[in-house]
Parts: sequence; structure tokens; C-alpha cells
Amino acid sequence: MFRCGEGKISAKSSIPGNDQKGFVMLMVMGFVLIMSMTAVSFSTMIKRDIELVGRSKISAQAKNLAEAGIYHAFAKLKASGLASREGFTETMDTGNYVVEYKKIGNRYLVVSTGTITGTGVSSEVSAEVRGSIPPVLTKMFCGGSGIKARATGAGSSITIVGDIHANEDVELRSLGGGLVEITGDVAAVGLVREGAQYDSDDANDDDVFINEVNNDGAEVTEGARRIAFPTFDYALYKEQAIASGDYYSGNTTFNGATLTPSNGVVYVDGNLTIKNNSETILNGGIV
Repeated sequence: MFRCGEGKISAKSSIPGNDQKGFVMLMVMGFVLIMSMTAVSFSTMIKRDIELVGRSKISAQAKNLAEAGIYHAFAKLKASGLASREGFTETMDTGNYVVEYKKIGNRYLVVSTGTITGTGVSSEVSAEVRGSIPPVLTKMFCGGSGIKARATGAGSSITIVGDIHANEDVELRSLGGGLVEITGDVAAVGLVREGAQYDSDDANDDDVFINEVNNDGAEVTEGARRIAFPTFDYALYKEQAIASGDYYSGNTTFNGATLTPSNGVVYVDGNLTIKNNSETILNGGIV
């Protein structure tokens, strides 16, 4: 006989909701981990990009400084000529540039290095100078015809630091114990004569030195290419020389002269001879 309530019925059953909650928790944790890794990676990329952009900006600034040095050098060359070239340094807000001149064969290069202060970042820019500067301006003295330099007495001296070139002949002579010294190249379309005789030792070339070599032993260039002179407004320079009292209407000899024309021009309308029984001071030029 069966009576209700006297027996017990028990049963165990799994609850689907608990498994789902655990799975969702794992998914959330995985998603959070992936997002954290992505964030770290993304922040590293951003930091690297910022550093690259910053370094690129500094490199561009260094290049701009170097280019500024090139333009500065061109301005100086335009104002003073290639013969006056000399390296220089200029400091600006972000750094400085250093300008140097290099001669490679017959080529002249202007090299400018820009450096940003405190970074060690530098950039170099170079440019070739050619065409616009006549070769006559690369010489200390350049004569359209001939050049003669004679030291004519004991204690007298002629010193030229730089190259000289003549479209005819060059004559260098010491007399009576005078001294002629050339530090640079000597070239002529015609002949280069040291002393009284051509290519032969004599008493007048004992004290003629070209790059510290005397007695016709120095290397010189004969049969050189004729140099074309730039086109000048000679009438204007003549007026300026007349105004400053530095105009000479015919053949002229300078002996122990100091030439410091107020307008920067000495105009000789004829042949120019420089003697040196005493100190003669010349500051370069075109003859």
C-alpha cells in the first residue's frame, strides 16, 4: 500500500546558468587582456612615432641651418669675391653653422654644416662655385698685359701672398739686396723671368723666392691660358679715382707708396711700375 508523504524522492540536476557565467567571465578576462596588450603596443608605437617625428624635425632644422650657411657664404662671395674666401661660423637661436671652402682641382666647393644645440644632430650641405666669378678674381694680382715686381735697394722688399697671373710676361727681380717673395702660384701666358736672365741663375734672382724657392728653382706656369677680364664700367671708376685724388693720367711708378684710396680705386691710365726702395703697401687688386 502506498501512502503519500511517507517516501522521499531526491534528484540531482546541473544548472545550465552556472556554466554560462563561468564562460562569460573567461571571455571578459580574455578580452581585457587583449585590449591591455593592444593598448601597450599602441602606446609604444605612438611613442616611437613621436620620437621619429621629433628627430625628423631636428634633422630638418639642422639642414635649414646648413643651407643658411650656404646662402651666407654666397652673399660674402658676391660682396668680396672668391679670392677673399675664408671659413666662418655663425650662431643662431637653434644652433650654428660652420662654413668651409674646399678646392678640388679647378672646382671650388662651399661646405656648410648645421648643428642643433644640445642634440648632436648635424646636417651638411655643399655647393659648387663656378661660372659667375671670373677667374681673374681668384688671383691676388692679375695683369691684362705684363707684371713686373722689382725690389731695388738694400732693405727693400715686395711680398705678395696669393697667386699672380699675367696675360703677357711676369718679371721678378731683386737689385742691391732687395727681396721679392711670392707665396702662391706664378703663371703667365708668356714667360716668367726671375732676375735679369731667363731661366738662368744670376745676381738678380738670389733674393727672388717663389714658395720659398729661389734661383729659378721654383715651379712656375708658362704658356698659361689667357684670362678674360670681367666687364667693368671703367668710366665710373675713373670718375671715382679722380674724385679721391687717385687718378694717374699716364705711365706711373709707385716707389715706397701706401695705396689707401678713399673710394677704393686707384686708376692708372697707362703702364704701372712698382719699385720698392722702401716699404710699399698694396692690398691686392686688378692691374
